[in-house]
Amino acid sequence: MTAIAWSVVDVADGVQRADFTDAYPTSADDVRAWADWCRAHGIDPDHVVCRSVERDEQARQVRFTAFVMDEQGRRIRRPDGEGSVKVPVVHQLETAPLPFPTLEP
Repeated sequence: MTAIAWSVVDVADGVQRADFTDAYPTSADDVRAWADWCRAHGIDPDHVVCRSVERDEQARQVRFTAFVMDEQGRRIRRPDGEGSVKVPVVHQLETAPLPFPTLEP
């Protein structure tokens, strides 16, 4: 198996970061794999700001930045009009998060 679209970095013991700085999932397989991984953890992939996402096995957490959405599911714009409102999220799980997705070469 090989990593797809993003690089995975070991941050600390049991903590990995998927870094989207240089690559973002754009192929149908990459997008599907990423969306499936998010949904498997109860996370709406449309809310995730794909800069980086951390998975912490020991703390059983997924940490990321999320877009703030309105009641209709649309991103809320910043008052200055420069992008969307974002907030840090710590998603607590009952079990350790799954490894980041990979695809067969």
